[in-house]
Amino acid sequence: MTRGIYSITHSSTGRVYVGQSRHVEARIQGHFSALKRGEHANKELQRLHDKDGQAGFHAELVEIVED
Repeated sequence: MTRGIYSITHSSTGRVYVGQSRHVEARIQGHFSALKRGEHANKELQRLHDKDGQAGFHAELVEIVED
């Protein structure tokens, strides 16, 4: 489990969602699960996902945060 800051970027627009979590990998997976179900709280992210699917995004760890 990695504690840190992550980003999810929409490839074609360059729009970026930035978040933080104590469990980055699980949190990113949670975002994509919510997007697949059409239930993500961020409506713009959901709209872009509905249009382009998960292939239109990439996620990355921006910074590891030490305890």
